[in-house]
Amino acid sequence: MDPLSITTGVLALLGTCIKVYITVGEKLKTFRHYSPEVRRTETKYFYHVQSFRHEIHLLLLRNACPDDETAIEEMLSDAGHPEWQNRLLQEKIALALGKAKEGLLKDVIEDIRTSLSELQDHLRCFDSLKADQHQGEKIKDTIRRLRDRAKVAWNKSEVEQKIEDLRDSIKTLRCLREQAAEISVHTRPCGHLTGIPHDNIVGKRDSIAGPHAGLSLEQRTEYGQYGPVRRASKAFHKALALTWSKAPESTQMARPTRHSVKLFLDARADGDVQMDVAVICYGHNHLVNPVMQASLARLRIKSRMMFDRLDSNSDTLADAKDESAVVHPQKRRRVRFADAPTLPSPTPSQLQADAPEQDVRSNSPLRIHDICSVLGHCSLPKSPCSADCLGYIDTSDQENFRHTFYNALGNKTAHDLFWSTSGPDALVSMRTVLSSPAETSLSLPDQLRLARNLVTAVLKFHSTPWLGELFSLNDVSFFKIGQSMSSYLQTLHVGFEFSNAPQHAPSLLGPGTCGDMEGVVQTAPTPDSTAIEDDMLKYGIRNLTLWSLGVILLQIGMWRELVDTNDVLCVRKLSTQGSCVLGPRYKELTKKCLNCDFGFGDDLSKPRLQQAVFKGVVCELSEMIRSLDINDD
Repeated sequence: MDPLSITTGVLALLGTCIKVYITVGEKLKTFRHYSPEVRRTETKYFYHVQSFRHEIHLLLLRNACPDDETAIEEMLSDAGHPEWQNRLLQEKIALALGKAKEGLLKDVIEDIRTSLSELQDHLRCFDSLKADQHQGEKIKDTIRRLRDRAKVAWNKSEVEQKIEDLRDSIKTLRCLREQAAEISVHTRPCGHLTGIPHDNIVGKRDSIAGPHAGLSLEQRTEYGQYGPVRRASKAFHKALALTWSKAPESTQMARPTRHSVKLFLDARADGDVQMDVAVICYGHNHLVNPVMQASLARLRIKSRMMFDRLDSNSDTLADAKDESAVVHPQKRRRVRFADAPTLPSPTPSQLQADAPEQDVRSNSPLRIHDICSVLGHCSLPKSPCSADCLGYIDTSDQENFRHTFYNALGNKTAHDLFWSTSGPDALVSMRTVLSSPAETSLSLPDQLRLARNLVTAVLKFHSTPWLGELFSLNDVSFFKIGQSMSSYLQTLHVGFEFSNAPQHAPSLLGPGTCGDMEGVVQTAPTPDSTAIEDDMLKYGIRNLTLWSLGVILLQIGMWRELVDTNDVLCVRKLSTQGSCVLGPRYKELTKKCLNCDFGFGDDLSKPRLQQAVFKGVVCELSEMIRSLDINDD
């Protein structure tokens, strides 16, 4: 591919669009304080560029970077990212689209770039306000000071027309992207559109895919779920933290509250991201004596990314019927839970009252006890809850998510036995499991499944508050169901405790992972980051998360708890010289994690290392489970 085609290809044009839309967005964000009209213009613009960003994401995911969610996000956030000039990626897009579709796509993207550039030109009139900015004065203060005295001659109708043109071009881009995806599905077996034999196409794709080469479709599908689960779980944690950190507004509710949340590690992405959680609330009227009467509220959370801008009250928990708003914005309905503390706690049937067809938004943020009153009802032995939607919480950050709550008791899943029989007294720690004799605890395949589940959990939840960078056996637990430990595996989970008060409420589920969200009090001391960095340098620990994973894998392989997991020398010696009931092949995988020895650096936020861990550990463990021939090596 010649240099000119690289700079004028689809990929390079998309990079240019990213640069311009970021610049325009920053300018509108800066000057939105000038007038309500500018603020409304900024809102419309934000909506359309979010849609454009989504289309680029899907285009790259389908045709250039399959399963590389993190790499795509890095590109979308950085117009200067070198991948926008990557010859192999550009070649892969051209190969996937075909010459005709690539030409049409380039024309549409060029139209989008033109609309963005013209919009940028129309907004240059606001630059004159910067000339009167005082030294040390924030630009928004300058705008507020001058807006009644300085008249900016901006053509509102022209700006709105350019935004409409942008919207139309994005719609065309969506149609082309969807058509290309459909054609790709139906023609992939023969590859006749490109004139290249199918085997050559597959070979070329695999050579570009790097660590993905050689993975089966099933493996690629599984790995592709990790990124969405990671982003959705992080957003869900923030939604809970913001909701439960709000200070009580009535004297009746002015008491310390704490919420213990257990997130099951088998979260998956099938369209929506689905997460199962167990929650218990402390310090509320509906739990008079939580220690004596406690039982878990079992919920299924379905998280969906949204592409319209959420309002300032987006953390409201609303009526189930509003879920249609994701697909049909013109019929969005939002009903918050009743919040009068003097009234009985509402039942789910009362929460799903009919709402007007027009767009109605609640003016009141979610009260602390709104969600908790529903949790209280769902935790009762004869709960009136069904599998129907109980409500949702919207979060707005770099990505907008809607987290919809369902009562898990109505879901026929592998968790049914747990949902119907377990309570907080059934909590079993990893330490307890490892203290039982290996021959009477888990079979060899189940021990390998346990190890595999923990590795996939790290790939799903690393860099989220659910799983700290430094973790141990204490951070992973099960629920006891039945008499067989093999049934525990389906309840493997991590925990987090949210609190709005410094004093500790009675602990029922054990200590949770500490948090650092504003208004959420930490329930455990955080390690000294400087001391950790010093120790990593001193002992040659390349990646703390993979080291923590390796230490747990080592203990599973020996089927016993280490006396001191902080003794780095002892850990290294045992990984090399110690016995391993799961065989030498498993032992090598453990050492790979401890030493971060995958050949792709030591930064787990990089997709290449994530892929290498998946291929080198998860896939290896899967093969060992299938074959059960773990001592061949």
